[in-house]
Amino acid sequence: MKITKRQLKSIIKEAKVRLLREISPGAAGIASMGGGTPADQGFAAAAAENHADNPRHGGEHGVFSETYWENLVYDELKDYLQENDALSLTPQEAKMIERSLIAAANAAIMDLVE
Repeated sequence: MKITKRQLKSIIKEAKVRLLREISPGAAGIASMGGGTPADQGFAAAAAENHADNPRHGGEHGVFSETYWENLVYDELKDYLQENDALSLTPQEAKMIERSLIAAANAAIMDLVE
């Protein structure tokens, strides 16, 4: 089975997120205080950064992952191009898609805001 560079990058990013979630609090604490290896410190900093903005962030949901949304959109766009025997989007198509994605995201978010 062949995978694209984009898919490989996505797999690596997702694995990193899973690893960051699995890091023990003790190891994260040691690393955040400057102890451990440079890799430990990097993982601790990334874990703190990934969860700092939203205390409910976590679990298996992709809503906080740019990669998750990118993959959904990318696959749909590739299907669109294949069905239309095109290699790339026109600037007009790109703008129309951008507008519809922004409008859809805003509508969904506004429906769910407290």
